[in-house]
Amino acid sequence: EKLWGLKPELLSHDVSGGRLRNLNLLSFIKDLLFINNNPKHLDGSFFYPKNGYGSIFDKIKTIIGEENIEFNAPIKKIFHDGNKIEAITYGSNKIPVNQIISTLPITILINILEPKPPKEIIEIINSLSFRSLKLCIFTLNKESFSKNASIYFPDNSLLFTRISEPKNRSKNLAPQNKTAIIVEVPYDDISSDLNYQDDKLIDKVKTQLINKNLIINKQVTANKIINIPYAYPILEVGLRERINQVSNYLLKFSNLHLLGRNAKFKYLHTHDLFDQSEQTIKLLLDKGKLNE
Repeated sequence: EKLWGLKPELLSHDVSGGRLRNLNLLSFIKDLLFINNNPKHLDGSFFYPKNGYGSIFDKIKTIIGEENIEFNAPIKKIFHDGNKIEAITYGSNKIPVNQIISTLPITILINILEPKPPKEIIEIINSLSFRSLKLCIFTLNKESFSKNASIYFPDNSLLFTRISEPKNRSKNLAPQNKTAIIVEVPYDDISSDLNYQDDKLIDKVKTQLINKNLIINKQVTANKIINIPYAYPILEVGLRERINQVSNYLLKFSNLHLLGRNAKFKYLHTHDLFDQSEQTIKLLLDKGKLNE
């Protein structure tokens, strides 16, 4: 409820992101009795980049070539003939396209199509919403905050839902004898109580951390906020049927391929997204739609 901004009974079980798969009464009992050495409902261990998650995308940028990437160039219009995407515009540029792989939030994608989609599709899109995040980052003049990579806070009296400590995933992510914590605050456009200005939000979060004896004021050496809009698609009960209607409409465009949590309006994990991306490219190559 705290993360998604809705009562649990209004949320689809899809918000679990597949974490409930293979979880039943028998597997639960085995977990409790420590006789389930390899629970199928858990993702298991994973590798983590020594210089942080962002280094994955630095590597991708290097492979693609920075000269082939347009930065700060939001897509303004996507033109189609009813069966195929013909061109896109960004800034003052309009360029023809061959294949389109879109990770845009599906709400944005539908609203920038030209000609406009049918009225019923737009109505569905206008009923969808996303949960956004503000990451409040504090650098601390201490060796460690905790032994955990992430700690969750369901208490509604606190603004934040999770605190993560990057150093516990890789020692390279903080100087020796220092650490940093990332405090996650979910919000949406209509939650005025969570939509503080950044300076007020960082002060309020810091005060709550101090009051709960999680940090000491003199240990904080710096802070910063990073805003992540469209962080989570809000998956309500009964929503999937409406999303499928939009997806079926978009399937008519033979050269449009949707990838990502926001494009498909699903709660998906990073490793699954990379797998889907690879499969999409392989399929296009096999069909001769792309050059190596």
